Amino acid sequence: MGACSGKTKSIIDSAPVLSLPDYAPATDAEIDAFMALLRPLDLLMFRNSSVVSTVISQSEFVKTGSDAASHVEVVITKRFCDKIKFAGSEDTLLSWGSTLSSVEAPNLELGGATLGVQIRGLRNLIGAYLKKPGANIGVCRLLDNPTQKRKDESENAYYVRVKDLKTKIGIAYDTLNGMMYDANPIALAAAVFPSLRPLRSATSEFVGRFTSANKWMFCSEFVASLYQIVGVITDETDGVADGKLLNVQNVLPVDFLGYDADRDGIVKPICELPPKWIRPQLPPLASMI
Repeated sequence: MGACSGKTKSIIDSAPVLSLPDYAPATDAEIDAFMALLRPLDLLMFRNSSVVSTVISQSEFVKTGSDAASHVEVVITKRFCDKIKFAGSEDTLLSWGSTLSSVEAPNLELGGATLGVQIRGLRNLIGAYLKKPGANIGVCRLLDNPTQKRKDESENAYYVRVKDLKTKIGIAYDTLNGMMYDANPIALAAAVFPSLRPLRSATSEFVGRFTSANKWMFCSEFVASLYQIVGVITDETDGVADGKLLNVQNVLPVDFLGYDADRDGIVKPICELPPKWIRPQLPPLASMI
């Protein structure tokens, strides 16, 4: 699959391209137009100029030549995961990912800022995130989104398939939600440089001996894990039906955009490209450093 190229046109044509410090807070019209594009399980892309995001972007650029996104999450609703502890409407759009939340966009189930796999209110998240310098949020809609009724699919067949899908999402919730965010720089470096992957395994084993956490998840690792559980990523995603699933620890945010350089990585497209950004996409962060 070819890599994305050129500037991505915003869905908000009237929004001007401004310098990093001058981006104004998102308007309700911007947020409404963006959220109208979203469906449960669609992929959310995030990008800003913070220190952490810049480090991730530079690492991605070294491996793939792209730094289009530094963070990824997934759209979810209570309709497709009734285990979510949320009193609102079952169709309220939420964001599910491994991250550090904030007071402005808190962990929806626990409240406040937490570190790890969690669910947040998407509208609050968009408003808070776009206050950051150079921040942008985009969506890559899944090409075959399992939450959607397929062409010529009967109502009964759709009901049966969605019932199975909800079971799988529930399994993902039970096994992944609440896991700690992997901020280990060796883990990130190992995703970029295959020669460091044995060291990553040794480091994880060492840390596990001295902490209560036996599993840590980088943002793209969580998304890849969820997509494997629900069948969006299969053994054929690398272009070969060989029974081998990709190693989710080796997935970077830009790998979902067609830049995966791993042999058993995301080779076949799973989502619409290029991403639809809420604002005009700024130049690559690597070119600003």
